[in-house]
Amino acid sequence: MSGFGKQQKMGSGDKAIGGFAIVMALVLAFLLTPAFHGETVEWATGYMLDHYGYWLASIGWYVWFVLSAFLTYFGALVAIIALLCVVPMLVRFVMLMFAR
Repeated sequence: MSGFGKQQKMGSGDKAIGGFAIVMALVLAFLLTPAFHGETVEWATGYMLDHYGYWLASIGWYVWFVLSAFLTYFGALVAIIALLCVVPMLVRFVMLMFAR
């Protein structure tokens, strides 16, 4: 029970992988946010107009741009972290399968 409640310390490699994931998510969010926003802004502002009135729909374009940027960033971050976790496992699995 000596290790109970203690967190394992991160090594420099873990910090580098986390930093890489954050930087790549920022780059992907910068590249993908305009496309995502352009495809969904009419739906979002229409929804705001129908349910909340003209006052929110008038600022809805800007509000939806900020929200779509957050959605794009966090979606990219989750996808990159998932890939960074899955790829080493797949490599180990393939190595174990062909080692026999």
